[in-house]
Amino acid sequence: MFDNFPENSKVWVYPSSRILNIEDELVIKRHLNEFILGWNAHGLTIKGSYEIYKQNFIVLVADQDYSTVSGCSIDSSVKCIKAIGNELNVDFFNRLLLITEKEGELKRVSFPNLSEESATYVYDTGVSNLSDLRVKFKVSVSEYLISFMVK
Repeated sequence: MFDNFPENSKVWVYPSSRILNIEDELVIKRHLNEFILGWNAHGLTIKGSYEIYKQNFIVLVADQDYSTVSGCSIDSSVKCIKAIGNELNVDFFNRLLLITEKEGELKRVSFPNLSEESATYVYDTGVSNLSDLRVKFKVSVSEYLISFMVK
């Protein structure tokens, strides 16, 4: 994922409250293609991209070596994702709704119920750079729960 971006690229992961279908993906692509073309920080173009991952996530990336994202540029990306969510009637901002995986099947689970789940993995949408996305996005449920105890 994002082979043309350096490891320190900034990443935002937006989990979908439901599985995204082909029509949803077309809407997302339309919005994000337009957004990426005009994405900037203090007049400087941001080299960005996105991916719709496993029909369940929007992953947005910005190359920090090319130009640094700012509060306003982050706000504009959030506004774009919110607009997509409103159009599709999808919540991309419910951080208590986790996406788990067991034997290749993805399932939505409420955070308070995670320890009761038989899922093998959980997707950690809190990753913030491309290096972590590649290594720490899909983690074991026990590793994920331990990380919350340590924080």
